[in-house]
Amino acid sequence: MNYDHLIDPIRTDLEALDSAREKILRLSRLVIRSSGEAIKALHRKHVKVAKEKIDAAQQNMQTIRRITNQHAELQFQGYVRSAEQELGEAFLFFAFVRGERLPSASELSIRSYPYLMALADFIGELRRFILDNLRRNSFDRIETTLELMDELITTLFSLDFVEGLLPGFRRKVDFGRGLVERTRGDVTMALTRERLRRELQKLSEHLNKSDQ
Repeated sequence: MNYDHLIDPIRTDLEALDSAREKILRLSRLVIRSSGEAIKALHRKHVKVAKEKIDAAQQNMQTIRRITNQHAELQFQGYVRSAEQELGEAFLFFAFVRGERLPSASELSIRSYPYLMALADFIGELRRFILDNLRRNSFDRIETTLELMDELITTLFSLDFVEGLLPGFRRKVDFGRGLVERTRGDVTMALTRERLRRELQKLSEHLNKSDQ
């Protein structure tokens, strides 16, 4: 007896699902790449380029959402979460660089878990922002950025849920706490050196006036 009639509808469904999976995988890679390029552009102060990259990533993310609306099984795949996470991080850093309010998960249409992971990764971008500014002897946003890092990590640390619900989250938060403490030490040393430089400059100017 032939049982193809039992399998054929399932085969058709699986073929459609596999085709959708391949499309989402390709689009996810594009989202991740464009988001990473946006973050790099922001660190280089190329805001216009960053906006273009984020817009491209957002368009591809919207296509992914349309596909997962038809194939709900795929929305929980790791590559979809990774794309949401990277895009969320790019949006957060873009808002920070422009001095805007940080967007929420609902405003970005990003699910809770990838958004939390994006926030945790965003702390690393803030550290890099601080270090880049210290190297340029620019101190304007240093202390406020460090304060933001501290507030974010404190907020994230308050989420005490099991690993099965937020896989890898606690480890990422612990790593972020280390980044905050190292950054605090870097900022303290840099500000101390800057104050000492200014005091020496004042003393030098005072001595020069006394010699005249």
